[in-house]
Amino acid sequence: MRVTLDAVRPDDLPLFARWFRDPGLLALLNPGPAFPGNEEDEQEWYRRMREARAAGREYTFAIRLLDSGRPIGSTTLRLTEPKNRLAEYGIAVADPEARGRGYGLEATRLVLRYGFDELNLHRIELRVFAFNQRAYRMYLRAGFREEGRRREALFRDGRYHDAIWMAILEEEWRAQPHEDLGGWIPPEAG
Repeated sequence: MRVTLDAVRPDDLPLFARWFRDPGLLALLNPGPAFPGNEEDEQEWYRRMREARAAGREYTFAIRLLDSGRPIGSTTLRLTEPKNRLAEYGIAVADPEARGRGYGLEATRLVLRYGFDELNLHRIELRVFAFNQRAYRMYLRAGFREEGRRREALFRDGRYHDAIWMAILEEEWRAQPHEDLGGWIPPEAG
């Protein structure tokens, strides 16, 4: 593994604000209008994110390079149906220099382990836009399956695009071969 998941820290926010001013990145993440944020927006997001985590509704991690601790993006599991043990997944490898290097797949595998082993989820789902083929292929490699499309559900750059729904079930994830990602309980405590 070359990445780790960690808490988002207040000192990460200026960097996040810079990344999330990029309309190209925003176009991949949000079905709404791609509109740049600023540092105040990131501070408000940080406040809401911490409240959601404290309430057990959402778990957001900074994706950091293991060797340097440098953040390269973030990832979230949002518990949309706790009774059904279902969460929605989102990821942004926001640092342009980190994209296309496999870090997103590594972070996704770590988040899936967290969702299934720590949060006891049964199903993790996501939405990806059809024009984002790099992300679509990465999700397939992580074990997600396409379940359906909302045809022409997104208007971007003057035309309509499909939104693709994908999901992975706990038993599908457990059936995959996994490298040792480590455990949550320190070895000396076991």
